[in-house]
Amino acid sequence: MKAVVDRIEDRGIVVLTVEKGGEMYLPKRHFRFPVREGMWFEITLKPDIKARSAALERIKKLQKAALEKY
Repeated sequence: MKAVVDRIEDRGIVVLTVEKGGEMYLPKRHFRFPVREGMWFEITLKPDIKARSAALERIKKLQKAALEKY
């Protein structure tokens, strides 16, 4: 996926326009380099299996605790 920096808002938000549609809003402080309007990025997303498993475990515990109250 490719995206271009459309603008940088006053609040320090970088607005990326995705090549095939959509927008992404990211805080400027998350970039480790100077960001400028017109810069292009190659963006890769991948699932975080460990984070998903941990979240599911927390949900199960919350569900169990909620059911035990009734």
